[in-house]
Amino acid sequence: MSNYDVIVIGAGILGSATAFYLSKKGVKVLVADRTEPNQGASGRNAGSLHFQLESSMVGSLASNPESLGNLVTTNLQAIEDWRGLEADLGADLGVAMHGGLMVAETAEDVKLLKTKNRFETQHGLHTAFVERDELKSVAPYLSSNVLAASYVAQEGHANPRFVTPTYVRKAQENGAHFLTGTRVDTLRHENNQWQVELLSRPTGAEEKRTVSADVVLIAAGAWSAPILKYMGSQVPLEPVALQMNVSERIKPLIPHLVQHIGKKLSLKQTAEGNILIGGGWSAKLRWESGLSASPETVIVPANICANLRVAESVAPEVGKVHLLRTWTGLAGVTPDHLPVLGPVSEVKNCFIVGGNLSFTLGPTLARMTSQLICGEATDLPVAMYNPGRF
Repeated sequence: MSNYDVIVIGAGILGSATAFYLSKKGVKVLVADRTEPNQGASGRNAGSLHFQLESSMVGSLASNPESLGNLVTTNLQAIEDWRGLEADLGADLGVAMHGGLMVAETAEDVKLLKTKNRFETQHGLHTAFVERDELKSVAPYLSSNVLAASYVAQEGHANPRFVTPTYVRKAQENGAHFLTGTRVDTLRHENNQWQVELLSRPTGAEEKRTVSADVVLIAAGAWSAPILKYMGSQVPLEPVALQMNVSERIKPLIPHLVQHIGKKLSLKQTAEGNILIGGGWSAKLRWESGLSASPETVIVPANICANLRVAESVAPEVGKVHLLRTWTGLAGVTPDHLPVLGPVSEVKNCFIVGGNLSFTLGPTLARMTSQLICGEATDLPVAMYNPGRF
C-alpha cells in the first residue's frame, strides 16, 4: 500500500499503541521507525507506573494547580487502563501493582510530601501519609533515615520489553503496517494530503518510497522536535540522556516502587529478583539535530555512584548486592514536565504525542490521541497537554 489514513512516525509505546487504537476503529495506519519498535526510551526505561506527582512538579503546585489537577485525573484513568491492559491485549505484560512509596529524609521534604498528598487527595488520588513508626511494618527494608512516606496502593511496574511489542503485534493483527529501519527524508503537504518520503535499507542498498496519508502523527520521542522544526513548528521537547542500573538477582526484598521527594531515585525489584535503580540520573549526550541525527549516549560513572548512594541511604540492603550493568536511554521532555498531545496548530493535519510520563500514561495518552485524530470526544480533558501552550 502507498495510501493511508494516518502515518505514525515512531514505533515506541505511544506510536504503536495509537496505531493499535486507530486500527481497532478501521483506520488504515502505517508506522515508520528509524530502527526497530521499542528501541528508544519505550524499551530502555525501568517500566515504573508512578501515579504520584513527581518531585519536579510539586514546586509548581501554586503556579499551575489546574494543569496538575488534571494530570492527577489522567493518572486515575491510567490506573484503570493498566489494571485491564493485560486482559484487553490478551498478553502477559509483567504488570505488578503492589503499591508505591515516595519517601522523605528531611523535615523540609516531609513538609513538601504533605503538601503533595493534600493536593492529590483533593483531586481523587488516595495518597496515604505514613509516619516513620508505621513504616517499620509497611516497609521494613527502609532505612531509619526515612522520616515519612506517601503511599499509593496502585503504583508498581510493567515490563517495557513486553508492552510495546504486544501493541505492535495487536495493531498488525488489526491491519496496521509497520516499516522498520526506515527514516523520514521529506514531508510535504499538498492537495490536502501528506506526501512522506521514506528511506530504508532492506537489502543493504538505500531504497526510497513515497507514501501518502490524510494525517501525520509525530510520536518519535526525542526526534519529535527536529521533525516538527523541519515542518515549521517549534515544540520544546528537549532530548535528555538518562541511565539506569540493574543488580544481580536476590531474594525478595522490595515489594514496592520506591521514589524520593527530594532526591533522584526510582527503586524496584522485579519478579526475577533483580533490583532496578534509576530516577533521572543523566548520561552524556552528543546530539546533532536533524532528521537523520544519530545521537550518542555515554554512561557517566560518577552518576552511577551517586544514584547507588541515594538508593543505599534509603534501603541499606541494596548496598550489599552486586551491580550487573548500566545502560542509557534517550527521552524527550517538556519544560513544564507534562505530556504533549494534540494537533500542531502551525501544521495542517498534523498531531503530536510525547513528552514526560510517556510509559506510565502511554495507553491512556495513545487512546486519547486516536480519539482526537478521528474527531471524537476524548475520555478526559486534554487542553493542558496541547502543544500550543508553548
